[in-house]
Amino acid sequence: MTAVQDAPEWRRYAACRGLPTALFYPPADTPSGEALAVCSRCPVRAACEQHAVTEGEEYGIWGGRTETERALAARLSDVPRRTRQRGPESALTDDDLLDLVWHLDPKQPAADQIRRRLGVSIPTAYKYLHRARRLGVIEQRGRHLYPAS
Repeated sequence: MTAVQDAPEWRRYAACRGLPTALFYPPADTPSGEALAVCSRCPVRAACEQHAVTEGEEYGIWGGRTETERALAARLSDVPRRTRQRGPESALTDDDLLDLVWHLDPKQPAADQIRRRLGVSIPTAYKYLHRARRLGVIEQRGRHLYPAS
């Protein structure tokens, strides 16, 4: 069985179904109004938010809430939630990440370039981007992250 077949029933009715995943993983400190507007008209918003809280989704917009809003709601509620165990160490060292970013096109958003080059998901690409930003080789221009020029 594939992951899509194993997905909860509520996902079939989600307003975000078929939209680009990146829309729901905006870079830190950028407006997420477009994603929130999709969520505001979603018929399964509550189920989506509950999924995010119980599954410990750390990143992205889920159920019309940002990471910060979900974390606050989770602290204030007594809903049991699954805590995620720390995953394996990154496949890229800081030097490898610096080398990768150095070879990206500075005129194109970096997330999709990293996703295509490494064959990783959008959330994983953003994890690499946030790390590269701390290393000073990624800059924010508008809503997107680009290799620093």
